[in-house]
Amino acid sequence: LESWAGYREWRMEEFPESPVDLTFVSYPVVYEDIIMGIEWGMALSTVATILAFIVLAIMLRNIRQLGLVACNILTGIGTTLLIMYPVSYYVMDVNVCAPAMLVAVALAMSIDYSLFLLTRFNEERLDGRSITQSLEIALATQGHTIVVSGATLALCFTSMLVLPTSTITSMAAGAATAVLQSVLVSLSLTPALLLTMPRFFTADRMLGLTLDGTPFGTYRRASSGTVAQFGATIDRPTIIENPQPKKESIWAHLGRCSQRGAPVMFLFLALVMVPFAMALTRFSYVEDLTPLMQTTH
Repeated sequence: LESWAGYREWRMEEFPESPVDLTFVSYPVVYEDIIMGIEWGMALSTVATILAFIVLAIMLRNIRQLGLVACNILTGIGTTLLIMYPVSYYVMDVNVCAPAMLVAVALAMSIDYSLFLLTRFNEERLDGRSITQSLEIALATQGHTIVVSGATLALCFTSMLVLPTSTITSMAAGAATAVLQSVLVSLSLTPALLLTMPRFFTADRMLGLTLDGTPFGTYRRASSGTVAQFGATIDRPTIIENPQPKKESIWAHLGRCSQRGAPVMFLFLALVMVPFAMALTRFSYVEDLTPLMQTTH
């Protein structure tokens, strides 16, 4: 260290205007910076979660349904960690950044998929359909979108396993597992909770900030004999006079355009992938925190 410090002082005296600075770096210093970065990342995820829940409350117009989103998040993260623990113990070494990565992915995907499913469910209910009918339509439409989106993301993360570095492969395995778990939880836990407590999660008077749908609230009987909570019936639809036709959104137009040009898009992506695939042949597998860099220039 003394010789290094002397060389640094000599270089600064000989080249005072040089833009290059020399600093001594060791593994503990790098590890400390990584831990600090992870802590900052988790703090940002917490802030982003609060903002996301505010947006969800505005979109869903029902505070109670935020509980469904919270259950999806906790279950998705918990099951992902349970899967990755034996993987890290028996299969592969998991980098210290992987848990933060999988938590962020599970958080984002759980919020997105819950928004897709619950938004369509609420739209069908407003059109007068029963709770079971609304849930069936939501699963048949948005469920397909969730499965395709999750499969695409999982495939992208899985493709990172071919990269020759243990740091990226462990993060890719955790992220792919988090995506798959988010899909499974969103398509199983959310419908199960909705059908278990239908009146509680569909009572949206005053954004759900009432006692409706609880043992302390009030309810009325529907004409068919089924219990109805402020117009939300479980098994029979509600008749709505003069229903307004739905306007097709811009996303539907974009989806149709992308499907028409699917072969062209596939060829374009394949051509873009070729130079990146060729570059992988020039890399060598590295362990731990060694950066993925080319050895030749």
